[in-house]
Amino acid sequence: MRPKEQIEKIASYLRFDKIINRWRNDIKVYIISYPKSGRTWLRILFGKAICEQFHLDETLLLETHLLTRSAKINPTLFTHDGAGFDGSISEFIRSDIYGIKKIVTFYKIWLDHKTVPKDFLLLKYENMHKDTSEVLRSLLSFTGVQNVPENTIETAVNFSDFENMRKLESLQKFSKTSMQPGDTNDEESYKVRKGKVGSYLEYLSQDDMNFINQVIEEAGHPFGY
Repeated sequence: MRPKEQIEKIASYLRFDKIINRWRNDIKVYIISYPKSGRTWLRILFGKAICEQFHLDETLLLETHLLTRSAKINPTLFTHDGAGFDGSISEFIRSDIYGIKKIVTFYKIWLDHKTVPKDFLLLKYENMHKDTSEVLRSLLSFTGVQNVPENTIETAVNFSDFENMRKLESLQKFSKTSMQPGDTNDEESYKVRKGKVGSYLEYLSQDDMNFINQVIEEAGHPFGY
């Protein structure tokens, strides 16, 4: 089986239909994430850096494919499949369709097949908090952008700071409707919500955590999950 067919098979199994539907011959880099894993922060961080480095209009900031093509670098696409769910958080994590088993399976499959793409880069939300600049540099390098000045990195990091992103979202400065709160008075309706590591502890019971840890243990802790 060829690499493209292998990745399509993985995407189909995980119901990542957008990966299959958006497979374009010119795309060189796919940035694939599970929903609610820090993708928006990374996308804005990357987009701002590209806009600064290549002097492009910020209206392209979230249009990653068009942005990277305009910069004449490896065409890049952010993608993940959305999911809607009605029910409690305890029901959610135990769901065979959306829950923790599906999430851990996602990581396990990519761990087992990380040699299928020509190259593979793992980015972690925790590392973004620990050293945002270093994560951004590694992503820029991975997409073919080298020798980025420190002031460009600093500008992108400051722009994508949680408080600034929250401010921009509340003022509806982003053109995409997905980056606008459903209710400006409801913190949970914002795309940018808490911006911190470990906030799941505010929502999960001890029984929930025990269940999650058991699933992770049985899967062999893929990517140190």
